[in-house]
Parts: sequence; C-alpha cells; structure tokens
Amino acid sequence: MKKIIILSLVLIVMLTSTLSVAAAQTGTVTITPNTSTIYAGSSVTFTVKVTGVTAAKSIGIVPTYDTAIFELVSGEWLVTGAAMSDFSGGTATIAYASARAFNENVFKFTLKVKSNAKLGNATVNATVSIKNGNEAVTCNVTPGKVTVACKHSYSSWSSTNATTHTRKCNLCGNTENGSHSYTNACDTSCNTCGYTRTITHSYKSTWSTDASKHWHECSVCKAKKDETKHTPGAAATETTPQTCTTCGYVIKKALGHTHKPTENWLNDANSHWHACSTCTDKVNLANHTYDNACDVSCNVCGYTRAITHSYSTKWTSDKSGHWHVCTVCGVNDTVTPHTPGKEATEETPQLCTVCSYEIAPKKPHEHKYAGEWFNDTESHWQICKCGEKSTSAAH
Repeated sequence: MKKIIILSLVLIVMLTSTLSVAAAQTGTVTITPNTSTIYAGSSVTFTVKVTGVTAAKSIGIVPTYDTAIFELVSGEWLVTGAAMSDFSGGTATIAYASARAFNENVFKFTLKVKSNAKLGNATVNATVSIKNGNEAVTCNVTPGKVTVACKHSYSSWSSTNATTHTRKCNLCGNTENGSHSYTNACDTSCNTCGYTRTITHSYKSTWSTDASKHWHECSVCKAKKDETKHTPGAAATETTPQTCTTCGYVIKKALGHTHKPTENWLNDANSHWHACSTCTDKVNLANHTYDNACDVSCNVCGYTRAITHSYSTKWTSDKSGHWHVCTVCGVNDTVTPHTPGKEATEETPQLCTVCSYEIAPKKPHEHKYAGEWFNDTESHWQICKCGEKSTSAAH
C-alpha cells in the first residue's frame, strides 16, 4: 500500500511536470479603446491584441464590463484563415486546424454607453482562453480604461458677488465658476454675465476740444464731462488770434498783414508787381504776358522786351523784290530788289537768280523760214522750225 501511494505521488509529480512544460507559454492580451473619453449614447470600440503566443489552435474571448454603463453592440474577428470563427451571445470563439503564432490584433467589439450611465472612470476587461489543443496558454490581460463624461449643457451665467459668477450643467449638475471680465477699467457691465459695477472715470486735467466745444476726457474710455461751448475772447487782429477764454482753443486765426499796393507797376525782365506801401512784400507778383512770341510789350504792365523773329526759309516776292516772312507774327523782313538772270528768250522767261521770281516773260515766237523748200505740182514753200508753213508761191 505504501508503495502504491509513493508510486501515485511519483506519477502525479511526473504528470504535473509534463503539464507545466506543456503550459509554459505565456501570452499578453491588451484591450485598447479607440477613444479615452465617451458620452451617454455614444459608442466605443475595443481592440483585443494578443502577443507572445508561439503556437495555439483556438482562442475564446468573453468581454466583461459594467452592464449599468454599457450594452454590447457587435463583435468581429480580425484574423483570417480559421477553420471556425463565431461571435454570439457575448462569446467569441475561433479555431484553426493547425497551431499558429499570434502577435497581432485578433478581435474587436463595440459597446454603447447607456443614456443613464454614471459619470466617471470605467474599466472594460475580457476573459480570454487560448489553447494549443488541450494545452492551455497562460494569459496576462491588460484591460481597457475609459472615462464617461458629460456633454455639458450649462444654464446662463449668474453673478454670485461683485467679483465672480457661476453656472450649472442641466445634465449632470456640474458647476463652473469664473471671475467677472470687463473691456477696460471704465466698463460697467461684465462681458460674461452682465453684472453691473460702479466705476470712477480717470479724467484728464487738460481740455479736449473741437471747433465748437471743450471738455475733460477720460484717459481710459474717452467719456466726457464739463462739455461746454467755447467762450470767445478778443477779436482776431493781424498778429493775434481770437481764442477761447476757458481752454485756449484758437477760434479764429490771426488775420495777418493786409497789403496796401501802390498804383504803379514795378517790373523786371521776367515779372511785374505792385509794391506794398507798408511793407517790403511784392503784391500781385506775376510773369509778363504777351500775345505771342513776337509781341514786345507786356499786356499788363507795358514792359518792353527785345525779340528775335522766326523767319521762314522760303522767299515771298512781288515785282518790287523779295523777302522772308516771320512764321509767328507774319512781319516781313527787309525787301531786297530782284537780281535779274539771263534775258528772256522764246523758250525761257527772265528769272530772279535769288528767289526765282519771273521778271520778264518769254519772248513771242517769230517764224523763221529758211533752208529746205517743199513743193507740189503747182507751188513751193518753206516750214518754220515750229512747224508753221510759209505762204505758198506758184512755181
């Protein structure tokens, strides 16, 4: 009996040792959500990743979660080539004909956040069974963690005191506090909640002015006080302006000197003016004006200038002589008598050798019959070089 017990113990030890060797694989399972913050009515997908498994034929996954927060929507295997895969009743199973290694995302499942889910942190886990035939693989599972948050719907801000305001979420009751904010030191209404405060303006000691009034202005917000119309002082003179007796604003500038021009014009080669009888300024100073470039007398003051005519290069002529004409004013240059050329002939007139004016016309033609006789049976005649026939005479 004692031997049998000892033998049994040995067999158990041997079997245990064999199982320990067979179950030496240890896999790592990580459950990762696609977002870390979730809200009532929204969905979140968790991916199950298995690593460190060198040989396994089947995997079983049962997601575990707080049913007061979540409800299961769907599940899907991400690995392929299995002899069998299934997901039903919240349990996912997959099996292969031969062992394979796993170092990848194997499964994903989607949970929906219930409308009445409590806010705060939530953990989603899974029961994972990995086997290589009858040999179980040890699984170290890292669960997924998410935070159920509220999509706050706050009421309007309300002031709690002179410095702060508050508002409350209509969904979860969360309360937010904040300090009043103003556009500047003179703004009386909080930009956030509308709280009205009492302020004191920082008015400048110097006057601000425009054309009709003066006032004291706040250096922060430009608010006005003591706004009144100007009080005119003594009338403006040639040297002093008229000013407001309160703020000094110049109501009317100094009139400046009023010139008293003399009657006669003064001039130089370029301009003319009147002299002021009380100062040295030139009054009504202006350039001389002429009718054209050949006009020698200023139309205003009578100043006489020297000019040079712009004579045409072409000759103008008549029987008395020839001359050039100014292209600006039409005045004639000195008339010069014609210079006669060769005496007129029957072919050419007599011309001026300078301007080509015709002094004498061509001479009239005189028939000259000489040379060859022409005849017929009754008479004979001669022909002028112009073609005119002489009077015929009988033989």
